[in-house]
Amino acid sequence: MYILTEYSVDVTKTTTSSHPKKKVTGILCLHRITDNRLTKSNRPPTNLLSDLCGKKADAAKQVTLVTTHWDKTKYDKGTGTEQQLKQGAWASLSALGARMERFNNTEKEAQGIVERLLSTA
Repeated sequence: MYILTEYSVDVTKTTTSSHPKKKVTGILCLHRITDNRLTKSNRPPTNLLSDLCGKKADAAKQVTLVTTHWDKTKYDKGTGTEQQLKQGAWASLSALGARMERFNNTEKEAQGIVERLLSTA
C-alpha cells in the first residue's frame, strides 16, 4: 500500500490546470496466498483506488486482485485462504467488479493477467 500511496501523491502533484487530472488504467493488488490474514498495511485501499481510477463502480473494474506464491503452499490451504479473501477483505471490491486471479509464477501467466487488466480499460 505504501507504493500506491506514494504514486497517488505523485499523480496529484502533477495535476494542474494545464495538465488535466490523469487516471490510472488499472491496478494490480498482489497478496501472498501464504499470508494467513490481511493487516491494515496489506488491505486494498478502496478509497485510494477510487481516487486513482475514477468513480467507485468504474474503479473496481480496473482492479485485479492477484494471489501469489501458490508454489509455496499446499493447494487446499491456499484455496481456503482464497475463499476467506473472497468472502472477507476482497468481497466489496469483487462485488463492484474487481477480478480475482491466481499467479503461479510463470511469465505467460503474468502477461495474461496484465493483458486482461488492460482489456478492461
